[in-house]
Amino acid sequence: VSFEIGGDGVVRCQGPRPPYEVSLALYGGYHGAVQQWQALVRWAAEQTRFAEGFARLLAAIEGQEERQLAAVLSSPVWWVSLGQNDGVLGPLRRREHVLPFYQRVTPQLHAAGKIASLHAHAVNLRSFGGLIAETGVDLVEGFTPPPGGDLSLAEARQAWGGQVVIWVNLPDAVVWWPREDIRRYVLDLVASDPHP
Repeated sequence: VSFEIGGDGVVRCQGPRPPYEVSLALYGGYHGAVQQWQALVRWAAEQTRFAEGFARLLAAIEGQEERQLAAVLSSPVWWVSLGQNDGVLGPLRRREHVLPFYQRVTPQLHAAGKIASLHAHAVNLRSFGGLIAETGVDLVEGFTPPPGGDLSLAEARQAWGGQVVIWVNLPDAVVWWPREDIRRYVLDLVASDPHP
């Protein structure tokens, strides 16, 4: 089945996500949840308190995500979103529990001719610069430079390399600036990236 969208937009699909990330969402620890921090505390505690049960949960999620990966690999979709870096998980946990997922899945997507992307809207991306590069993704979207985040576009480009497409969000604060200041900010932002 082929799908023609013309110039109306871009088609992408939500592909498999790292099981560790999914487990946090199942506990209610996703960005925007009403009691996100309570869920995060419970999720972190139960990994130790109920280690065996938590391992079974991760195995079940992994099976589900593997089925989704198989479906995506055989589909005509060419842009696949794999997960997100919202800053809730620190760099050490991401390296241990999330990075292996990307290192296994991203090459499979590439072999099938697909683009792999990561949503990275964390305000503390400076801590994750090298880790994001190690995922092997082709596109980082949702990236928010200062004053919204702590990593400039030039620093992101240096950390992620010239081949990664960086989809930049305009920080919320900037949209309230006078028109000429917004224009200058955007032009300076574009000029700061040697690989536009």
